[in-house]
Amino acid sequence: MDITIGTIVDAIFTTQNPTTGSLQDADSLPTGTVYKDGVADALTVTVTKVATGTYKAVYTPTVGAGFAPGQDVSCVVNATVASVAGGGVVRQDRIKDVGGSIVAQKSVRNLLTAAYALQYTCPASTTATVYVHAANVETGTPAARTMDVRIMETGDTPGDEHLVLPEEPLAAHGSAVGAQIGPFGPYILEAGGFIHAKADVTDDVDFRLEIHEMAVPV
Repeated sequence: MDITIGTIVDAIFTTQNPTTGSLQDADSLPTGTVYKDGVADALTVTVTKVATGTYKAVYTPTVGAGFAPGQDVSCVVNATVASVAGGGVVRQDRIKDVGGSIVAQKSVRNLLTAAYALQYTCPASTTATVYVHAANVETGTPAARTMDVRIMETGDTPGDEHLVLPEEPLAAHGSAVGAQIGPFGPYILEAGGFIHAKADVTDDVDFRLEIHEMAVPV
């Protein structure tokens, strides 16, 4: 199946009693591993139980995690049922190119202020895939730091803003002083679209955008 970069992928799979073949819960929660072009990757696979002997594996291949168009992505799960171990492929996909060619890959980095400030504007004749990274640089009470990120289209006023990370608490992501948080996204901008961001306290959030600009096909 074709997917695009940043797609949240989920796969339903079952576990069976090795003797009777009937649905039976695994002895412990099954584990999943993503393979990128046949090589095991460290991408997180979240496995949850749906019903007796039925589970769901969820993962998101993003640019920030090292994935790119043209790659084959597979998910293998392993489970033990009635002390018998087994496993197999539950999903196979190819990341497709959404069209156009990458014309620039760039990074924008600023310390956020306590008021919204322009961080990036998508150039004419391009679309941009953007990931948001952040780090807490305060040495006092890092758990208190939050940031807001909003995406706006050409001609938008503040009232038209699309808040994508309103009051995002950095500590909720395991923040320590200087630790990188994210990526959040991907967010897709059309030509002329722009990103504003702010923090709750000036200069205490190190804000970075990972940007992949692509030419609009003509």
